[in-house]
Amino acid sequence: MLYCGCIIFIKDGNFEAVKEEIYKYKEISLFTKSDDNKMIVATIEAESDKEIEKIINELKQNEYIIDISPHYLHFEEEVERLIKTGEKPDLTGFSKSERRKITNG
Repeated sequence: MLYCGCIIFIKDGNFEAVKEEIYKYKEISLFTKSDDNKMIVATIEAESDKEIEKIINELKQNEYIIDISPHYLHFEEEVERLIKTGEKPDLTGFSKSERRKITNG
């Protein structure tokens, strides 16, 4: 299981609409928001980086979301599996070059 901590940047005056959209995803937990309601701190929990990427890209389609910035990743079971078996998780989506392909399309 992967956990991704993100900041979600919101267009002014649209916090409630974005919050309702986020609540549609069982994989997302909201933790706090800025005093001006322009940023939300949230985590996304998924089985792979591809699933996290899919959720982020879906949310970015919302007209009130300016951007989503992943700030940390926690690899939980992947670290335990690596220690026990030597099996490395597929983290290709986390490299800078892969992110550039997505954003520069």
